[in-house]
Amino acid sequence: MAVLQIQLRRDTASNWTTNNPTLAQGEFGYETDTGLLKLGNGGTAWNSLAYFGGSSGYSSTATAAGTTTLTVNSNSNQFFTGSTTQTVVLPAVSTLPLGKQYTIYNASTGVVTVQSSGANTIFAQPAGTAFTYTSIATSGTGTSSWSAYYDGNFSGVTGTGAEVLATNPVLTGTTLTGAYSGAYTDGVVVDYVTGNGRISVGTGDGVTFYNNTDSSRSQIFGISSTGGLTILGSVTANSSTGTSGQVLTSTGTGVQWAAAAADPTPTVFMLMGA
Repeated sequence: MAVLQIQLRRDTASNWTTNNPTLAQGEFGYETDTGLLKLGNGGTAWNSLAYFGGSSGYSSTATAAGTTTLTVNSNSNQFFTGSTTQTVVLPAVSTLPLGKQYTIYNASTGVVTVQSSGANTIFAQPAGTAFTYTSIATSGTGTSSWSAYYDGNFSGVTGTGAEVLATNPVLTGTTLTGAYSGAYTDGVVVDYVTGNGRISVGTGDGVTFYNNTDSSRSQIFGISSTGGLTILGSVTANSSTGTSGQVLTSTGTGVQWAAAAADPTPTVFMLMGA
């Protein structure tokens, strides 16, 4: 009796990726070095075709200040618990299909540092965060081969009010950085990087400018919620400072310092009776 032997189309993962064929509908492609399968649909090229059955399981690891090295066969959902740090090394992208994803959940109280296969740090995840890492290249060992997406889990972040990113978060822009960490209770506090002013927007006291280097929070300038104006120190106009007895007047196109007009000498009328 003849023995019927069936062999699947097969090659290494890198050769499949390089050749990028389109499998016929119902045709299997087997990676000899990873043990993974893909099932063709007659229209999708290999690199865009999902693996048959996937590997989207769940793994849990207790942090121990050690290193967890993932492979193409590792579960896609990686949870880390415990009270210390851990380093996670993602697989070499040359062994992965384009678009392969791993989600790292940091349920520990330490930092989980995620690296590429070349030991380059992609992101250091604080406690209580989840990131999804997607392979966006088929070669290379650096951070540019991966895209990191923050999944928005604030479960381990503490604070009051709206979302608090850290004890002293830093918001960086082109000219300013924040936020002040002192015992002030204003609604918004912004520190100017190179200047001396602090702008405070409270819930009921308008806008106030403070001396940035004064721990006692001495006020420089303020506009109250009812429109009242408070100025401490000198007022400068046209790059000059007024002197005693001068007032700031309008020229029609600008402002200038001018001597205050003196009160007119009163005229005395004497009525003489008959």
